[in-house]
Amino acid sequence: MWFVEVLDWQTHHPFRSLPLDQMIPAEHRLGGFASHLDKREMRQLLPLLGYVTGLHFKIYAVANHVAGLVFLGLLAWVVRRQTDDPGVGALTAVAYALCYAGAHFFEDYYLGDGVAIMFLLASMAVRQPLAIAAFVALAGMADERAIVASVLSFAFWQIARFGAANLSFQTMLRPSAQAWGAACGWIAFLGWRAILGGAFGLTTGQTDIANWPILLYHSQRYPGNVLVVFGWLAGVLAIAAAIAWSNYPRRAFWSLAALSVVPLLPAMLVYDFERSLSFGFPLVILACGIANEKEPRLLRLGIVSAVLGNIFLSHVPDTLMRLAIYCRHWF
Repeated sequence: MWFVEVLDWQTHHPFRSLPLDQMIPAEHRLGGFASHLDKREMRQLLPLLGYVTGLHFKIYAVANHVAGLVFLGLLAWVVRRQTDDPGVGALTAVAYALCYAGAHFFEDYYLGDGVAIMFLLASMAVRQPLAIAAFVALAGMADERAIVASVLSFAFWQIARFGAANLSFQTMLRPSAQAWGAACGWIAFLGWRAILGGAFGLTTGQTDIANWPILLYHSQRYPGNVLVVFGWLAGVLAIAAAIAWSNYPRRAFWSLAALSVVPLLPAMLVYDFERSLSFGFPLVILACGIANEKEPRLLRLGIVSAVLGNIFLSHVPDTLMRLAIYCRHWF
């Protein structure tokens, strides 16, 4: 297909502008994958890996599947570190694997979001500032939406230093060493983009971004399009929100509420809402830490419910549909 040919061309010719006018058929140049490809020119990490390894287009499938496995392992470990409960860590990873955001790693053969998301989680797993900076920058090189979401990585390390109950605008302006690492990752990312633009003439397309049809399209699908991304893990977010409202100063609660909007903003501006909102996974980690601090038993109940609920959402509807087709065929 033509979009596969474009992505394959990019892995054979990294650091070169995509000849979209020549490779995309005229009838497909508006919206859809054409819009996606229009934004890929500066996402050079996977094309470069494909070129270096000789995998070329196959790098998208290979890297996403490997990133998914690494992500789920890291997620279990980070949540365990947050809660000091290996069971909660493991079950959180299972619940995540069963929702849209987790399954997308293993269903994506040509987009590459999963690699950026994995590097973003890695920036929350390590404690060395230089490593954090490197992981944030790599996440942005794979997909610039990760840079927006890395604000949550910055906040994660600030909460680790001051505590969620003490979060405020003032504490966010007193970065820990790890938070400085995330900020240095932003600088490295900007430097990388400047090189790509100045030395190689690459750009990022602006088609299908922040227009009224997109906003109207999403508004007609709320709140289902939000809840589908993390499935029943949204219940853990609700538990954490209730605990923060009941136990934290109002400025801490509203600071956390403002952080929860960070991944929602870029998601609202493009058609790929669910994929974009998947970059908000740090909210699940923060929610586990907040809930475990005050109500560890309620957190365990929420995580178990998320596993069971996501099993139902991911498997039962498909099973019932297949059963209905079978019955209709035979009866």
